[in-house]
Amino acid sequence: MMPWICEENYGECMKAIKNTQCQILMGHLEVKGFEQHIGSWSHDGVEAKLFDKFDMAMSGHFHHKSDNGTVYYLGNPYEITWSDYKDPRGFHIFDTDKRELEYIQNPYRMFRKFYYDDSEETFESLTEKDYSEYENTYVKVVIQKKTNPFWFDTVLDKLYTANVANLVVVENFSDLEFMEDDELIDEAQDTLTILSKYVDTLNVENKTELNSLMTDLYNEALTVETV
Repeated sequence: MMPWICEENYGECMKAIKNTQCQILMGHLEVKGFEQHIGSWSHDGVEAKLFDKFDMAMSGHFHHKSDNGTVYYLGNPYEITWSDYKDPRGFHIFDTDKRELEYIQNPYRMFRKFYYDDSEETFESLTEKDYSEYENTYVKVVIQKKTNPFWFDTVLDKLYTANVANLVVVENFSDLEFMEDDELIDEAQDTLTILSKYVDTLNVENKTELNSLMTDLYNEALTVETV
């Protein structure tokens, strides 16, 4: 079992990794070259080759599930921020005899997007939709085209009646008719993506370190209880 590797324990951790006869390592690691969440890669931490001596090195920390055949980032068991949107979540069962991981996907999602376009709908089709899937979830309503305010308000009422946990409307006043899907999704960027893009525009050194600091501060802020 390996603790978080930091400046204070780095030497002790490297010595333990070098000298151990264990074949499996588990820890809360920061390894270069792995995706922290979709679209954001780690440029800090230790080199992946450090764990080549192990059959498997399993880690928490990064939200996104991935592996290189030796280092296994297990990912979150559930969504925590908008960065986790549409990225499968779940937990693992480790077979100690076969040395195999079984992945159990979490069927529940916390974050959802509802794309509103009343040019392709009727009032009946909008009101007769099943909105129950949005219950207790964080919802972004992304407006692609809104020509009837009454219809739109009715949809919002339907979502609130479905007991959403939180609802945000993202309205784009530009012409969306010729936008690609990826461009449209960008209209509803999560906070971490916005912060990362802002850091990229700054004329400063050590952008990677600054971006990591902003990410840590943002995630820490999410855990602070409000009075």
